Amino acid sequence: MIFRSFTTVAHKPVWRLKQTFYHRLWHALTGKKWDEFDNLLRRMRDQGLNHDEVTYTLKAHYYILNPRTPVENTYLVIEEMKKALMHPSIIRMNENIINSYFELEDISCEPPKSQWQNFTKLIWQTALKLNRQRRHDLKQQLLLKDPNDVMKITQNDVQIMALDEFNQAMITPALSVDEIYDEPISVNAEKYRELPVKKLDIQSQHNLEECNYPEIGDRRDLLEA
Repeated sequence: MIFRSFTTVAHKPVWRLKQTFYHRLWHALTGKKWDEFDNLLRRMRDQGLNHDEVTYTLKAHYYILNPRTPVENTYLVIEEMKKALMHPSIIRMNENIINSYFELEDISCEPPKSQWQNFTKLIWQTALKLNRQRRHDLKQQLLLKDPNDVMKITQNDVQIMALDEFNQAMITPALSVDEIYDEPISVNAEKYRELPVKKLDIQSQHNLEECNYPEIGDRRDLLEA
């Protein structure tokens, strides 16, 4: 049966059962109950509850928050998310912020673990919102189909739908830093007025000269205006 995993033996919707695990995982994570966190993931697997964007997010940041595990394992979770065709937006959100963590760690400036929980909460709740929206959209799509066609959907059809959604989400438009500054923002000429350039204070002047910024260093006429 294709829909076997959609309900439990007690006919409780999978999404509702998963929500219970989400909050228990979160409380175990914030309570530093690492063994309980591992046991909850094992119980989800034993009950046939596949990992999703929320579970993977909590698991990825578990390796950052847990001092007893190699922090590099978080990248293994990111790769697992990609292979499992999780939503690219959630993958990028996790990957970018985790990259920032390692960059800051290299210079001994990583945020405290207690503060990192805030980033984790932001992402897993965003993933939860995304899953709710996807469930709503899927329901609307199925309502537009003939009931007989819906009952003919196979597991292979579901996999094709998942891959198609993944590929579409991959082309989400995103601006690079260079593209952001390609075109200046237009201003209303009537309201625009020039602002006087003020001299830099001694410390700022010293920092500027030490940094050797080529574009700014050549404009000493502005600094001495």
